[in-house]
Amino acid sequence: MEGAVDVIAVSLGGHIGLAASGTRLTTHHAEHLRQVLAATGGPLLLAYDNDSPGQDATLRAADPLAGLDAQVVQLPAGHDPADVVVATGFRGLGRALGESVPLVDSAITTRLRRWASHTGNPVALVDAVREVAPPVTGAPGGDRARLVSLIASQLGLPVEVVSGTLLDAAAPA
Repeated sequence: MEGAVDVIAVSLGGHIGLAASGTRLTTHHAEHLRQVLAATGGPLLLAYDNDSPGQDATLRAADPLAGLDAQVVQLPAGHDPADVVVATGFRGLGRALGESVPLVDSAITTRLRRWASHTGNPVALVDAVREVAPPVTGAPGGDRARLVSLIASQLGLPVEVVSGTLLDAAAPA
């Protein structure tokens, strides 16, 4: 979360809330979160505001949080956790927290959305797959297959094309 009001809203709803006091989650933050999750179990739920800075913060958080069971809370467009409490109450916030998606899925979806205007350009689609290759090629086998399907469905490409492009992107130059 980004700010104190969001932490208060989430905490009043019966959850433990932490804020980075902005949108910059550092490796120092990530190390502390690893220790907390090791002691308490997971998952870690990221609930940045669903606006452009919040989406960028979620993308930046993917690297420091790699290897953690990190999930992204799907908030309505333009809303933060406190807005959800005001609009739908603590039950609505609880529903949003329960409908979180893996951080890697959210990061891939956000990156691919930026390529939406290039759907008729095969070269651009290959570039889009290459852009999201690092988290996919580093994922465990079952997750990798799920992510390949996610990418294929979002770009309207056959799974075989996505798989081949990812193999090419992972090959040493």
